[in-house]
Amino acid sequence: MGIGRLDKHFKNAGVTNVSFHGLRHTHATIMLYAGIQPKDLQHRLGHSDISMTLNTYVHATKEGAQKSASIFENAINSL
Repeated sequence: MGIGRLDKHFKNAGVTNVSFHGLRHTHATIMLYAGIQPKDLQHRLGHSDISMTLNTYVHATKEGAQKSASIFENAINSL
């Protein structure tokens, strides 16, 4: 499923202006708060250095991750 096709589902769920990079960032943030180890996330994202992963995602809040997870769950349920 391409990003263009996802746009339709996100709009139906009330989510607009979602970029592919935004999806990647949200995925990584949710994974950290779901308990994935940073080293595993590093490999999943293809970062060559753990500091890239930690510097990019360590600032995220638990509330933000929960909100993002809820929004994406609604979007997935509308498929």
